[in-house]
Amino acid sequence: MREHTERDSETPLPGERQILPSELTDDHRITRIIDGRFTKSESYFWDESYGQLYAYVETLGIVGYVRAQTWESAYECVQDEIMYDGDESDAIDGLTAEQIEQGELVEGYGFRSNGVPSNPHRTSHLYAEDLNGSALTAVTDEYAAEHGIMIFVEVDESDESESESDESRRNPLYDKLAEHIGHAIVVVTYGDGENVAVECTDCCTVLVDADRYDESDESEPAESESEQ
Repeated sequence: MREHTERDSETPLPGERQILPSELTDDHRITRIIDGRFTKSESYFWDESYGQLYAYVETLGIVGYVRAQTWESAYECVQDEIMYDGDESDAIDGLTAEQIEQGELVEGYGFRSNGVPSNPHRTSHLYAEDLNGSALTAVTDEYAAEHGIMIFVEVDESDESESESDESRRNPLYDKLAEHIGHAIVVVTYGDGENVAVECTDCCTVLVDADRYDESDESEPAESESEQ
């Protein structure tokens, strides 16, 4: 498991780089996950070092992340490490003495299989699930773009020079457009059709635009006429 820290920087720190969910492989070790469309903050995650990355979401938003081989394994990790602590008195409220003796709990509460979790933000051996709207969702490129999720992974020293080479060849327009996957995109014109632009209406941002005529070529027709 990778330990949670309070680093909220959106810029890769020394020894790490940012990748898209679709680029995540079993060879990658996740160092940080930051989320939030407007205010970025680091989220706790549990990493089994292989498999799909999932986001555990409750009514108020994303609570944490798990990478595991199967959905079922990821959900067990969520119960053990991600779900909020359950209150012991609420967990047995309304139960009979016999039910309590048999270890039964109120719906929505459960025992963490490993006892007290490793997550420093959870201290109880009980978890409480949000019955009003919890979900465990696979993190895709589209989902990450929609929720402002940024994934950082460790850079191996042996691959560092190769990564730097790849980074130098990386098309900045690709990264600029990838940030808006899943957003509402429109094509509009300005100045009586003299300029056309592709815009993201979710972010109120112009992604790319072009004028009808290339100003750098204005002199070429004049030169042709003089030659004639």
